[in-house]
Amino acid sequence: KENGYLGIQLDFENIHWTDRNALSTMVADVASEFHNAKLLLTIATVPNAPGAPGEGGFSNWIYENWRGAYDLRSLAQSVDLICLMTYDQHTRWTAPGPVAGWSWTTGNLDYAFKFVPREKLSLGIPLYGYHWFAGAPTKAPPQPGFPATDKPNPSAEYIATDDAMDLARAYGGRVEWDPTDRSSWFFFYRDDLREWIFFTDAHTFRERYTLVKDRSLQGFCSWVLGTEDPAIWDLLPSHK
Repeated sequence: KENGYLGIQLDFENIHWTDRNALSTMVADVASEFHNAKLLLTIATVPNAPGAPGEGGFSNWIYENWRGAYDLRSLAQSVDLICLMTYDQHTRWTAPGPVAGWSWTTGNLDYAFKFVPREKLSLGIPLYGYHWFAGAPTKAPPQPGFPATDKPNPSAEYIATDDAMDLARAYGGRVEWDPTDRSSWFFFYRDDLREWIFFTDAHTFRERYTLVKDRSLQGFCSWVLGTEDPAIWDLLPSHK
């Protein structure tokens, strides 16, 4: 209040599904305090369609440790806005693919509609990409009593749009458009190994921004400023 802020956004992740009720209770308590102080409270939630563990060990793990803790109906009753973090569909733990494919995005949005009013729902639009590569092992730093050891490189890492385009130019990558996932991507070869990049350029952003308007959502939220394609700002009315 001293700084004139409208309120805050909660962002709790990596919560076990057995703490679902505890999270909802805590959010309700915080919301009560903020609303009594005439402040807004919003929360960012991991997309959790279909609301149950899927098939396979990874699906069970990600539900129990990431997706299952969010009771959207309860949270929507407490907060002023839910930011649905519809990104990280594919990461270092998966095969190469879009950060937020179209059917995956709309599926999570449709699931959220069952519990959250449209005027309280904000669509997450990623502003970054992922770069998949096969790297040589790196050295883990030595610890007291233990020498440095080899450890594998991660199979993928975050990448900003400008950095992605620099790699495309340097290695002859040609940006392609996937009409099914409505996402931009490219691949290139380095040292005879194929590397993949899926990222959010202005075209990818526009598709999801249009979805926000078509579905009459409150708006959109994004991660993370500084990695975006500068051309997205021309798509936003307040920046024209």
